[in-house]
Amino acid sequence: MGPAPSSSMRQVAAGFAVVCFGLGCLTYGREWRFAFISSSTTEIVGLAIVMVGVILRVLAFKEIPCTHRINKLVTSGIYSKTRNPVYLSFMIIVLGIAIFSRMSLTALWVIVTVLVLYWVAKSEESDLETKFGEQYRAYKRNVPRFIPRLTTKPIR
Repeated sequence: MGPAPSSSMRQVAAGFAVVCFGLGCLTYGREWRFAFISSSTTEIVGLAIVMVGVILRVLAFKEIPCTHRINKLVTSGIYSKTRNPVYLSFMIIVLGIAIFSRMSLTALWVIVTVLVLYWVAKSEESDLETKFGEQYRAYKRNVPRFIPRLTTKPIR
């Protein structure tokens, strides 16, 4: 068995797979409707959720413009609340698209996206521990992987 794929290769492969799967879900799913929820309501809610994801993504890229060339551990801004704001933003955007589209298979797309990005984030942690050592382990102890904390714990 050869060497493990690099972090950037895992990101590209996972992103490509999730997007292709999502396109299939959007194409072949059936539209669902609820008598008590109008389609305009789901469109507004879906769009609002997508916008939250986009804002989170902008905040993440403000701190780290290129995630493939990281020379120092970034723990400021949105990275002080969640270790993986880029992946979290993608999950939120997929959720918003799923709600907006009202396609039955998009629920599966959301689940697959969360599982794949969880795996990618978890596999990157060992790379970051190797690169940044105790500094990353302290960061990991104090900042959650995905769901942001409302308060900031000092990194020790």
